Amino acid sequence: MVVLSTSLGYCQETAVISGRIYSLEKELKDIKIINLNKNTFSYSNANGLFTIGAEPNDSIKFTSLFYQQKVIVVQKKHFKSAIEVVLIDKIFELEEVVVAKEYAVPDFDKEEYTVDFQKQIDTDRKKSPFKYGVLPNDGGNISNLIRLVVWVFKDKKKNKDEETEKTIIFDELTHLFKNDSFFSEEVLINDLKIPKDQKEIFFMYCEAQNINSELLEPDHKFELFDQLMNCSKGFLSRADRPK
Repeated sequence: MVVLSTSLGYCQETAVISGRIYSLEKELKDIKIINLNKNTFSYSNANGLFTIGAEPNDSIKFTSLFYQQKVIVVQKKHFKSAIEVVLIDKIFELEEVVVAKEYAVPDFDKEEYTVDFQKQIDTDRKKSPFKYGVLPNDGGNISNLIRLVVWVFKDKKKNKDEETEKTIIFDELTHLFKNDSFFSEEVLINDLKIPKDQKEIFFMYCEAQNINSELLEPDHKFELFDQLMNCSKGFLSRADRPK
């Protein structure tokens, strides 16, 4: 009888512990209760009540995402009355956020911009004067040449929408008559009848005629020559027109 009584008393102490979990404001539900010694767990209900199997000296941990965890060591008194567990809110500290000074758009200086832009144009004009329609100081009938430049750009505007292929440009013609053994300056002056001081204006005119760039290939020299002859006739006829 003595042994039975002792065994019953021991079983009663090792069954479960129970209690209620609070914060500073309310009962807490869904708090996880873990017996670290037995690797068992349970959760508190909507009223903060819980039960879990335990033995004396077991460590019971109360944990939640939003509250600081708490661990108690089971004592014999915990089997005799409900345990009151109070959990403290976690304080979430945000990482330091560095706010950069707002970028201030500088005031637009129209005068300064105009001066800088004009400098760029002047530099490019010196490198490629004929792209800007600059005429030779000692060349022929200036009024006719000016009128010719106007007609050239007028033709280019007219044919802009008609361009469907790559065409020969001013720089390519300049390179051709400078480096090619066939298209020499003698051919330009003697065969095409272009005055030496008007060759750049002639090249601008040719560019406006949209000559297929495939004619620059070595196998098309004579076809290109025919095209340039036609351009020469048109160029000279326009240059000779009266106002």
